[in-house]
Amino acid sequence: MNNLPITISKRRLWLFRAPTLAAAGVCGAGLVLVSMLLIGKIAVFDKNLGLSLTALVLGLIAATVMALRLNQRGIFRQGFAPPIKPLSEVF
Repeated sequence: MNNLPITISKRRLWLFRAPTLAAAGVCGAGLVLVSMLLIGKIAVFDKNLGLSLTALVLGLIAATVMALRLNQRGIFRQGFAPPIKPLSEVF
C-alpha cells in the first residue's frame, strides 16, 4: 500500500492563494502611492488621507493573513486536511 498522502499540487495551492495575494499587492501599491504623494508634498495629510491609509494597511494585513490561512487540501494518514488553517498556526 502506498503511504504517500494524496494532496493537491503546490501550484494549485498558489493558484488558490493568488486572489488574496493580488489584493495584498494592490493595498501595498496604494500605500506606496500615498507615501510618495506625502513625501513629494503633493498631498496634505488630512482626515480623508488618514482613513485611506488606515484602510490600506488593514486591507494589506487581512489579505496576507487570508492567503496564509489556505491549507494544502488532501488526504493524509491522520485524516482529511481542512481547507483553512486555524489562526494559531499562521502566527
